[in-house]
Amino acid sequence: MNLLEKYKLLANRLFLDYILKNREKYKDFYREYVKARIPVLFESYVSMMYLTTFLVFIISFLVVLIYMRISIGFWHWVEWLVAVIVASVFSLSVYLYFRIYPSLKAGDLRVSIENNLPFALLYMSALAKSGLPPQKIFEILAKRKEFPGIKEEANYITYLTKVMGLDLITALIKAANTTPSRKFAEFLYSFVSTIRSGGDLKFFLEQEAKNALFEFKLKMKEFTDKLTTLLTIYTGVFIVFPLFLITLITLFAMLINVQLFPILKLMIITILPLFNMSYLLLLQTYELKR
Repeated sequence: MNLLEKYKLLANRLFLDYILKNREKYKDFYREYVKARIPVLFESYVSMMYLTTFLVFIISFLVVLIYMRISIGFWHWVEWLVAVIVASVFSLSVYLYFRIYPSLKAGDLRVSIENNLPFALLYMSALAKSGLPPQKIFEILAKRKEFPGIKEEANYITYLTKVMGLDLITALIKAANTTPSRKFAEFLYSFVSTIRSGGDLKFFLEQEAKNALFEFKLKMKEFTDKLTTLLTIYTGVFIVFPLFLITLITLFAMLINVQLFPILKLMIITILPLFNMSYLLLLQTYELKR
């Protein structure tokens, strides 16, 4: 048993009973948690959240209190107040991180699913044409690292069928109800409808793959157009304009015979890097994650 498992076991011993008794309290949090596909039981995750928050409060409180004791030199109520405030801030930050982490992970998972869905559908179509049954297709997908996001969803479906004992259709519907990706949910519902109606699964997957690839090409074209626009902005604002401004300041300094080198130095060291950092942040908002 590794350290994480021991920590999880300790957290369960301390908080599991309370969480089970107040299950309704965590209904909304559970819905977000399931979408993230975190490979830890929800009750264990919440237990570790409470234990970690408590430990961070105690440790940060003691560290700040000892630091204040050494720096001030005597015990005072201000030291205790500062220690409580700092410890509360740290522990609250940890608690909030545990609460929002599933939503953040679900968002990343959604992007990963939708970017890899066209290629996963092509792979599924090829597997279906080779005569493999639907459940075996998802079992194979669950082992393919080439399709991040899709791999996690297929792994969840396989878990529901092999570990939880659900039939494939029930597992697919449950996965569709909890996936963070609307597109993947629509695909799963259509997949279930095809199986129930006795439709041609090979033809269905082939058509889904074609449609998904067409949408992906449109998405790539839109992304390329945005990159072209951003490149034009970078050339004009972050290369031409700074050079023009430096030349203008230099000529102005020569005309009035004033030393403006400190201003140029300040601009080169601070302003230009800030401009470039802002551009990188802007570029990241348009980044097409793969």
